[in-house]
Amino acid sequence: MNAKMYLAGVVGGILCSLASWIPLAEYLPSTFLSDWGAVNGGLGWGFMLLACLIILACGAVSARLSGTVSRLGATVSSAVAGWIAALMSYILVGGSAAGVWGARPILEFGLKPAANEAQFIQLLVDNVTGIHWWTMLALWGMMLLGLGLGAAGGWLAGPGGDPDPDMTLVYQVVAVSGVLTSGLVLVIETAILTLLSQSTDNAAAKLGLVPAYSTAGILAFPVITTFLMMLASQLLWWFFYRRGGAAGQVMNMQVRLSAGILLGMPILALILVFLIYHQSMFYTLYLPFFVITILAGFGIMRYVWKNSTPGWSSTITFRIGMFSAGLSFLVMVAGAYFSTIPAALSDVMLVISPMTALTPEGSRAPEMTNIVELVREHYTTYRNAGLLLMLVVLPVFTLAASGLVVLLMKFFGRRAEKQKP
Repeated sequence: MNAKMYLAGVVGGILCSLASWIPLAEYLPSTFLSDWGAVNGGLGWGFMLLACLIILACGAVSARLSGTVSRLGATVSSAVAGWIAALMSYILVGGSAAGVWGARPILEFGLKPAANEAQFIQLLVDNVTGIHWWTMLALWGMMLLGLGLGAAGGWLAGPGGDPDPDMTLVYQVVAVSGVLTSGLVLVIETAILTLLSQSTDNAAAKLGLVPAYSTAGILAFPVITTFLMMLASQLLWWFFYRRGGAAGQVMNMQVRLSAGILLGMPILALILVFLIYHQSMFYTLYLPFFVITILAGFGIMRYVWKNSTPGWSSTITFRIGMFSAGLSFLVMVAGAYFSTIPAALSDVMLVISPMTALTPEGSRAPEMTNIVELVREHYTTYRNAGLLLMLVVLPVFTLAASGLVVLLMKFFGRRAEKQKP
């Protein structure tokens, strides 16, 4: 494969985000907010179709740049590019639109006092659970759509381009980063979302209310997503280790360290999550997934210890160090983003602002007195956060990590050279 295939995904993500703005940030709110200006439905659906065609074309371009030799390889490469494009679009506009759709109960009710405490709690509970359900559903829907359309474009276009022999090492670095990120995000989201789900349950139980969406989804959706990310990262590392013969590419210490992370991180996360959340869901949801990821890590570790041999036969260039660190942080930032930030940002913008007006005992209006203004600021804040993430935070961390990666590789390379007979 060739790293150029990712460029098609990044460019496609930018274009897809622009095309998705009218249908998701303009047309969607107009379908249930009476004060929202009229938006032509045909225009909204037309731009949505355009966004889908962009991902399809993105997959075709990625396949022609992928450096693969088979149609299947081109399809896999283009599916990854389509996934990147869809995830970028989710970060910039899709997640905010999902938050608005999930907040329909409170937005349709408006900035006015609730009739009583029961109505106030019902609106609050339905809003919080709805946001979490729809942000996660939108995430999965957009990722699957990106994978499917990208793969279709790649299948139609076929393979092309020149392969890059160093890409195997890049994928191994990305996979290790994915496991590290998954374990970190799992602990963070458990600590945060456990409190939110418990307070939501308590509020509903206090008045005997039935939430519109199950409160279990507040925790279960992100947890399942993160576990799947962890397992996928382990399988990716294993696949490219077997395919590329990692034992002959990098020195023994590095390969064993990577294998140790694939096993050790799930065990560490298991201990930390148990300390935070040792209730019934821990045994019915967390423990089964932990057992699978730990067994996978143990199998990888055992195979590596038996088959890896010392040596340093791969030349690590600055370009590979930069690209490895960049992809690693893309995985980490994306993982942290879709696991916690979308729902939290939606809650802040769509729950906290109108809370004063909703309180039955209070008549003081909040600073924001217009639902349309509230929703527009929500979209703007969400978009700006996504741009800050991708244009500032990610490049800065990538440069810093790249320098560290190159220094470590040079250090281990010199050490290995000294150990040669």
